[in-house]
Amino acid sequence: MRTTRIPLFVLALLLLPLAVATAEDAPKAAKAASPEKPAAAKAAPTMPAGWSDALTWRSIGPANMGGRITALAVYEKQPTTFWAATASGGLLKTVNNGQTFEHQFDREAVVSIGDVDIAQSDPNIVWVGTGESNPRNSVSWGNGVYKSTDGGKTWAHMGLEKSFQIGAVRVHPTNPDVVYVGALGRLWGTSAERGLYKTEDGGKTWKRVLFVDDKSGVIDVVMHPSNPDTLLVATYERQRDGFCTNSPKKRWGHGSGLWRTTDGGKTFERVTKGLPTGKIGRIGLCYSQKNPDNVFMVLESEKTGKAPADSPYLGINGENADVGSRLTNIVKEGPAAKAGLLKGDIVLGMDGERVHDYAEFIRMARRHVAGDVVKLEIVRERKTLEVELTFGKRPKGGRSPFAAYLNGQNPNLQEQQGKRGHEYGGIYRSSDGGISWTRINTLNPRPMYFSVIRVDPNNEDNLWVLGI
Repeated sequence: MRTTRIPLFVLALLLLPLAVATAEDAPKAAKAASPEKPAAAKAAPTMPAGWSDALTWRSIGPANMGGRITALAVYEKQPTTFWAATASGGLLKTVNNGQTFEHQFDREAVVSIGDVDIAQSDPNIVWVGTGESNPRNSVSWGNGVYKSTDGGKTWAHMGLEKSFQIGAVRVHPTNPDVVYVGALGRLWGTSAERGLYKTEDGGKTWKRVLFVDDKSGVIDVVMHPSNPDTLLVATYERQRDGFCTNSPKKRWGHGSGLWRTTDGGKTFERVTKGLPTGKIGRIGLCYSQKNPDNVFMVLESEKTGKAPADSPYLGINGENADVGSRLTNIVKEGPAAKAGLLKGDIVLGMDGERVHDYAEFIRMARRHVAGDVVKLEIVRERKTLEVELTFGKRPKGGRSPFAAYLNGQNPNLQEQQGKRGHEYGGIYRSSDGGISWTRINTLNPRPMYFSVIRVDPNNEDNLWVLGI
């Protein structure tokens, strides 16, 4: 007997009319069989009122992080009162030295802040420049400057709407109607509203007193502690694109530099003496309150973290010995190998100068340049020998000994970058109010992000530099 198989989709189509008819006829059949009214729907279960009365709402945090603290403004006559500006979380105020904070600036058009400053002559007058100034890949922009005349409770928009990011806001110490705003400008391209702006009527009108170009804005402004018409202004040329991550595509440029005015911004001169001659990156500034002739700066250049082209090369690794420096590795065909040095040799001196440890041996070597010849006093198998060594050039592609994490530069190496070490950036000091500069240290941690230096108002030997 032959069996015919019906495909399932055909069987479904054949049964569909029956199913429809059955569904349509079912209510009629039910009504005919049972004339009673349908039963009422059961009420949804509810939570006992006592339980809900015991519950209260509480905040468990923001939907988005507030981000980094971008600036502080302290009322100097009462330093327990200060404002903290954030990259993407608005402004906070404390009147009890940080025990509690009040959120301010939460109802404005933007919450990203580049700088905040207070009128020291009237703590009710507070200025905010919107748009974070750090050139991060997560940066937010702003829409100009705001002013409060009631200590931050309410705010009025005071212009510079297309400044995108604000690098600095500085209020005159005795005349709160005089304010300087450093407009950094758009991070992702050119923009016209850049430069240093000044108002003399509390923000009703603005005059641009310093402009470099549409690619370079103002990242920092410092005012002389006793002569507010004298200012130092740092300009910064930087730019991101859609592909750069840790650092912006452009980290330095000819538009970056240091400017000085002694007449409240009527005229400016560009300061160059003692600074790098090539492209400059981000600059941070601070006057000494105790002696304003002394000014300190952290500066990034296109050479930051790099070794000089004639940097000396030994081709060794080493460690501390009981006395001197023990060589633990000799690079094949390197300068040390060509000089006849061997693994295990202990270096006691260089050109008659005593070597106490490995770090000192390296410091002494880096005072030289490639091609220099030195005489080393060594101990090998308990015998004292003299070896003549010619420094070679550092191999291309090798890691620079000066490079630090995230495009920064290591500290305390200022005597090891050659005679033109000031070209490589770091910490600089001026003893004539910012007219000329001398590099005093190589330190510069992640320059594009930090570049903030502060000086102890009572002891200018104490410096702070922000970093990782």
